[in-house]
Amino acid sequence: MEYKIITTTEEFELLKGEWERLENQSNNLTYFSTFRYAKGKWDILSKYDKYKLCIFCVFQNGAIVGIAPLMIIRMQNKFISWDSLQFLAGGDYADFIIDELCEVRINSIYKQLIDAIVINNQLWDELYLHHIPHTSNLTYYLLSSEYNNKLLYLIENPYVQMAKIIDKNDLDNSKIPNKTKQYANRIKKITNYELMITTENHLQEFAPIHIAEKEYLHQKGLKQRHSLFEDKEENEIFNHLFDIGDSLSYYIKDTIHNRIIIYNCGFLYNNTFYSLNTGFEPKYSYYGPGKIMYFEIFKENLKHPRWEILDAGTGRYQWKFEWATGFNLLYSLYFINQNCVKLKRWRKLQRIKRDIKSE
Repeated sequence: MEYKIITTTEEFELLKGEWERLENQSNNLTYFSTFRYAKGKWDILSKYDKYKLCIFCVFQNGAIVGIAPLMIIRMQNKFISWDSLQFLAGGDYADFIIDELCEVRINSIYKQLIDAIVINNQLWDELYLHHIPHTSNLTYYLLSSEYNNKLLYLIENPYVQMAKIIDKNDLDNSKIPNKTKQYANRIKKITNYELMITTENHLQEFAPIHIAEKEYLHQKGLKQRHSLFEDKEENEIFNHLFDIGDSLSYYIKDTIHNRIIIYNCGFLYNNTFYSLNTGFEPKYSYYGPGKIMYFEIFKENLKHPRWEILDAGTGRYQWKFEWATGFNLLYSLYFINQNCVKLKRWRKLQRIKRDIKSE
C-alpha cells in the first residue's frame, strides 16, 4: 500500500467519488464523516489562514482504500503557538473512512494511515483526534495498538430509538418522562402552541433564542455555557451547511404571541436525526419546554416517519438521558510530537497549575 497527503482544495474536490463510494459501504459512519459535510465545512474554513488541509489517503493497486480526513490548525495563546492535527469535519462523531469490502485487512489500512501521520510529524506539533465513537473500527485498532494508553474516554452521546419509547397503539402509556403531559397541558392553555417542521435554514431566527438561553443559564451559575452563534466561524459554517441541504429543524411556536418557545435543529442522514443545537426562550422555562419539545417531535415522527433514531448529540445533560434508550461512548487520541519541546513544557506547566488548584 502507498499513501498520499491531500493539501489543496482542488485535490480534495477530486476525492468526492472515491470518498462517497467508501462512505456508502459503511453502516457505522455518521453524517459528520460524509464528503458533503466535510466539504461544506471546508468551504468556510478555507477562508481562514489558520486552517490547512492534511488529508491522508491510502491506495491499494491504484484505488483508495482508506482516508484520514484531517486538517492542521494553527493554535495560539499569549505564550506560544503550535500546529494541531485534527479531524477536518469534526462534529459529534469523527472517523476514518475505510474500504470495508477490499481484500486488504482493515487493521492494515488503519496502521498504514496512522504510520503515515506519525512519519510526517514535521507537519504537526500535536495530534488531537476527538469524538471517535466506540463503535468505530478505528477505536478497536487503537485499543489493540501501541497507542492504547493515548486513547482516552471523552464523553457520551445519548440517543433515542423511536420504537423503544413510543407505542403507536397506546401513546398514553409510552415511555415518556414524568410530568411531560402536565407541562404540555399547562403551556397549551396560555399559548395554544404549534409544532413547526422545516428543512430550510432558520438559524438566524434561532440565534437570539440560544444567546438568551446562554445568558439565562449564566445567571443560574452555569458559566461554562456558550453559544455557537456568538462565534463567527461556527456561525458561518453551520449557516452554510444548513443552506446546502440535509438540515431538519423542529420548533414550537407560541401562536398567540407569535414567537418561538424552543427549537431543535440538526441533520437527517440514514434514518437518523442528528440533533446539532437546541435552545429555549427563558420566558417559558417554567413550563418545561425541553420535555414538550421531545414529546411533540416523537408524536410528529410517529405520524410522518422521517427517521428511526434521534441522536441527541454530545453532552451529559439530564434532560437528554430522560429520554435516552442508549448512548455511544466517544474517545480521543492525543499526543505531542516529541520534537516539539516548547509545547511539552507548556502542557506540563498547565497540568501543574491544575493540580495546585485542585489541592
